[in-house]
Amino acid sequence: LGTNENPALKFIGVAKCSPEDTFDIEIGAKISYRRAKRAMLVAIRNEVRAEIKKGKEYAKIYQDIYNDLTKSIEELKQSIYDITD
Repeated sequence: LGTNENPALKFIGVAKCSPEDTFDIEIGAKISYRRAKRAMLVAIRNEVRAEIKKGKEYAKIYQDIYNDLTKSIEELKQSIYDITD
């Protein structure tokens, strides 16, 4: 299975059977497809989780910057009021 974002990225599923069993190519293909699909979905889920975590970290950084700037502006306003009063 390839992904839309990166068509060169492929996931491979492997189907095996016991030496005592007769391998059925149709069933083997279904098993390997499902395993590849599961691997792809797990990889996508992990990427989404990583992006969400990164987004939360960026949001905190920007919130901290906003808070620092707001505090500096308020301190500057107060010092101007102190000078003019």
